[in-house]
Amino acid sequence: MKNKPIIHQMVAELFNLDENLLNDYASLESSVEELIARLNLKIVKKDRYDFSPQGTTAFFILSSSHLAVHTWPENNYLHLDLITCQKIPGKKELKKILSEIFKIKLGEVKVREIPYDRN
Repeated sequence: MKNKPIIHQMVAELFNLDENLLNDYASLESSVEELIARLNLKIVKKDRYDFSPQGTTAFFILSSSHLAVHTWPENNYLHLDLITCQKIPGKKELKKILSEIFKIKLGEVKVREIPYDRN
């Protein structure tokens, strides 16, 4: 059997975000693009779906995989799911980056790494 590819997956939950950021797609998109740039990833395509009366799901197809973003403005909550075959920072550094970009306290960011068994 051939070796499996190297895959890094991080799931992040952000709490107590400004509802206006979550309802203003241009601001949200700008923040997500800043995150992607800081992780040295490259966007090749993006799309989104806006829910009624509020909330958005956005997809950023990356040259090394993808990032999905889901918002719940009524709960001041944002969920990110990043999968890439490119090296990314660990949980602690990613929490710091997210808190800086989204202007929230470190305690309002949860990051989980999804381990992959390469066997």
